[in-house]
Amino acid sequence: IMWPFPPHIDSARVFNAVPVEKDVDGIHYIGQTELGKEDAYPPVTPAAAMELMKEYGVNPRGKHAVVVGRSPIVGSPVAYMLRREGAAVSVVHRDVEDDILKELVGQADILVTCAGNPGCIDAEWLKEGVEVINVGTTFSEDFDCLVSDVKGDIGSKASRFSPVPGGVGPISSPMLFRNTVKAAWDQANAGESGWKKETASIRKSFHFDSYTEALEFMQKVDKLSTVMDHHAGIRIVHKCVKGVDLEMSFFSFDAKELTEKDFDAAQAVDLIHGNNQIKMSDFSYNLQEDSIAKF
Repeated sequence: IMWPFPPHIDSARVFNAVPVEKDVDGIHYIGQTELGKEDAYPPVTPAAAMELMKEYGVNPRGKHAVVVGRSPIVGSPVAYMLRREGAAVSVVHRDVEDDILKELVGQADILVTCAGNPGCIDAEWLKEGVEVINVGTTFSEDFDCLVSDVKGDIGSKASRFSPVPGGVGPISSPMLFRNTVKAAWDQANAGESGWKKETASIRKSFHFDSYTEALEFMQKVDKLSTVMDHHAGIRIVHKCVKGVDLEMSFFSFDAKELTEKDFDAAQAVDLIHGNNQIKMSDFSYNLQEDSIAKF
């Protein structure tokens, strides 16, 4: 998803349309983590900032970290990540008055700037020895280049700082690749067939572009079921121009539990459907997260 959106686009509606298992942008990261999913896919830019700190030995634990910016895909997640690493975190945003911004920036042991507002922070405000992670970058027509949220000589106060451009930005893409690889393996490990095992049934959803295609598929399954003497439970939802969702389940009524016949029928249905989903196990390589270059 290319963010930010123009004003007429409902960002919440777009974000909510992304399935959690395919959320490689990390849109649902905070909500999923709060629900106890420790391996939720992190937003790529905040993850890049944290990876940069980790690589250079910047330990947030016990330090005062100030985050300037509160966007749902950068500011809020990076503040959340810093808290999880043991930092005392202050978040400053456009509703905070300048004198409070100046005061908090001057207290920061770690400063993460992600406001996207060039020059909103004066380097003179910085605490001696602060470590600055420059995330916010904006193109300046006056200077004909990308500039950070901090104006002035950062190096005169900061012990270390990431440059703009060339600091956090180049690490964001590898973070996206890492999320994509992890999501692919997670889905593969969850079961490549797509059939979900429940207490006494297995269930799978199929999508068709038209009602006609769905009916043709159902007729094929009906013929198969007659031959196998094992019929599927089917629920169909017609979504007009968005196509048709068809949910199919197999269970043995008499046995009250799954039998080999249920799995045989499910496999036969997949053959009819021509299951054309990508299967990670079909590939000869074994791409893992730690094999992706960071820099």
